[in-house]
Amino acid sequence: MIRRDIEMGLKYFKAITVNVFIDNGTSVKQDRELVQWFVEEFGHLTEDSRVEMLLDNGIFTILAFWGVFPTEILWEIFCTTYVMKWIVAFFDTPFVYLADHLKNNGKISELQLSKAA
Repeated sequence: MIRRDIEMGLKYFKAITVNVFIDNGTSVKQDRELVQWFVEEFGHLTEDSRVEMLLDNGIFTILAFWGVFPTEILWEIFCTTYVMKWIVAFFDTPFVYLADHLKNNGKISELQLSKAA
């Protein structure tokens, strides 16, 4: 399923973002073996300019802004990114499930989904 999603994304969109689940303060924890498998299986996508792969927003924040901003600002960027990730997930998740439900019940087809993009 992951492979198919990535293939569909690359086929129908100019660019895609792959976000690998990270620990987020809830009781649900990241499956380290799954992440390792994902990186081994799809790590080559980091070399594809059409693919943005988010493995950990903490690592991204540190790598992108270390030495550019003071530590206090880095912490603010990290926290803001974290909060925004939750807000986006809260609002977009119902639409993902709705699209999946409509597709599985024959209300919309793959072709209609790809044309909407």
